[in-house]
Amino acid sequence: MKHEKNVRFNFLKKLFQVEVRPYLEKFVAQQLNQPLLIELDPTNRCNYLCPECISAKVKGNLEISPERLEKLIKEFSLAGVKGVIFIGGGEPLLHSSMPKPLKQTHDLKMAVGLTTNGSLINRYSKVVWFVKTVNLAV
Repeated sequence: MKHEKNVRFNFLKKLFQVEVRPYLEKFVAQQLNQPLLIELDPTNRCNYLCPECISAKVKGNLEISPERLEKLIKEFSLAGVKGVIFIGGGEPLLHSSMPKPLKQTHDLKMAVGLTTNGSLINRYSKVVWFVKTVNLAV
């Protein structure tokens, strides 16, 4: 893969998408009272030891309890959040209650995103059809 110098992500182009404009107008008018998107770290567990990992110093064996995770997702929905990206200082698919949180988020009409190292995708391939975006962190 070739990496080009001086190529910058165009945040304004992303921000001014037609779908985003109503939320941007509410934000500017100080009428937007909740985040549109949540990045959620359900666990810091990981099945790899990548030397370049930005989370290498926070990896461990901790996770949000399944009960608390379920409550958080309900709270996000009630607050009007539009999407949740399961990401983390670890591999989100290693959380003990997966794939239930992904399905719950989808069932509550929020978009589901997943950032994963990809190693466990086959384990969940029959149940993650509703994930809107998958980012592979390699």
